[in-house]
Amino acid sequence: MANSPQAPVQRLFFALWPDADLRRRLARFNRQLPVATGKPVTADNLHITLQFLGNVTAAQQTQLETGAASCPIEPFTLLLDSLGHFAGSRVLWLGASLSPEPLQRLAACLGEQMRHCGLSPDSRPYHPHLTLRRKVSKPPNPDFTFPAFPWTIDTFALVRSHTLPTGVQYQVLRQWGPGEATLSSATPADES
Repeated sequence: MANSPQAPVQRLFFALWPDADLRRRLARFNRQLPVATGKPVTADNLHITLQFLGNVTAAQQTQLETGAASCPIEPFTLLLDSLGHFAGSRVLWLGASLSPEPLQRLAACLGEQMRHCGLSPDSRPYHPHLTLRRKVSKPPNPDFTFPAFPWTIDTFALVRSHTLPTGVQYQVLRQWGPGEATLSSATPADES
């Protein structure tokens, strides 16, 4: 019996994607952090993951895009006001001490869309965070203070991730917000 060929897959995730001004401010903050170690995430790759989808077939992607259109995006403000460190993965992140209800509902709705097409969302409670640096051995001093970053959000995106010898490359494939979903004209970003 011959093996059937596997359907091609793409590595995808749903994310909150900052605008250019916020990216610049976050990148400047990242450069000024009092951290001696770590590899900064490039400004073009800064985002907050809503749901990590993993390897997705074209049929699953179509189903996810249709389902995502049913997830309401109520405009809200996310205040990025806390700095944290995941020791196991050696990631330094910027997060929100309070997660607005519209954000929680959006992440839950996207998780439900994942279940509808056979994918398993993360079972842990959703805590939004934006990775600033990788390979960080220890976080900044807990007394380090910084101004909070308010982020008004009214869209979310479907993003493709692929690994190249130079680093991870992200490409926004589609965005949803007020009105209909739109294809993005964003170009892939190289994290080197």
